Amino acid sequence: MATTDSASTNDQTLLYLFCGEKYVVVDDYGINGPRDVFQRPTPIARTWPRLADYAPGGGAAGEGDGEGNTFATGVDAVYYEEKSSKLVFFKGDSCAIQNCNDNTWEFGLITDYYDVPPLFAQDIDGAVVGRSRDPNVATQLFLLKNGQYASGQSVEPGQGSKVSLLTTGTETQAGWPVSGADITAAAAYVYPPDSQTWESTLFVTQKQNAQISSASDYKVMFYQSTSKDAAPNQLWPSYASYPIDAATRLNPATIPDESGADPDHKHGHHHGHGGC
Repeated sequence: MATTDSASTNDQTLLYLFCGEKYVVVDDYGINGPRDVFQRPTPIARTWPRLADYAPGGGAAGEGDGEGNTFATGVDAVYYEEKSSKLVFFKGDSCAIQNCNDNTWEFGLITDYYDVPPLFAQDIDGAVVGRSRDPNVATQLFLLKNGQYASGQSVEPGQGSKVSLLTTGTETQAGWPVSGADITAAAAYVYPPDSQTWESTLFVTQKQNAQISSASDYKVMFYQSTSKDAAPNQLWPSYASYPIDAATRLNPATIPDESGADPDHKHGHHHGHGGC
């Protein structure tokens, strides 16, 4: 995943960073002005209220773990499947899938939707779809955990046909210069400073910095670029949010407007066997 396409024209996507119960939007390309925070921390449940209805482990909010641990806080990973316009959130052993075309939702176990090695059936660290010209990487979905990955062709996630992610390896083998001292916090594509070239990027923190106290405890890693690894707030001066739980790229126009949705409205939800 180290080799990435040149983006000579902007595709209108922004970088979404999920931090606790909120998310931050960063304009890392400079679409709207300086490369900086574009949207201040916003509650995840305000933009995606359905995520507050469900908890990992097979229950409604408050029933999954008895403590109200919902998808609206502390998600493990997020990615957007472009061909099907589906946005996937991972947390614990479960996933929540939003169809951005008709704003319907599915909730279930990761193993209801993905054929993965046992390690990746819960608590993954990140998810990212390859954008490389290399046919072995392009459109491949990578799930990351503990310095390893499980990958396969990115296709529409659905219970009728699971997404097969049975190719495995280490993050180092995938082209990421990640050492055993690094913990992957999130994975996404990020524009390096003063560049129009996509870079496969991980947000990582050193293991010895287990207690995260600021955004400076993370670093953005760039590959095959003159840009040096840097803390988020070095790249985007206004950025201050932590912990960084997950990241993905989205065009804001693709996200259905649910700001006025009734949080108790359940129509359009589909539940898988063992699902949330």
